[in-house]
Amino acid sequence: MRGRALLGFTRHERAATAAAIVAALQGGYVLARAADSATPFEQAVEGILALLTAHTIH
Repeated sequence: MRGRALLGFTRHERAATAAAIVAALQGGYVLARAADSATPFEQAVEGILALLTAHTIH
């Protein structure tokens, strides 16, 4: 999958994508802690995976 993931993205786009992933994970973690539930974090992970899947050439 290494060769397929984010194919065609510029260096800037890859950096922006990485920053968005980190932000979503951190936000999901904070919300999960505040809610005392893993659900917000799980939703953040699922959302990230869905977005990455949509941008991956199969």
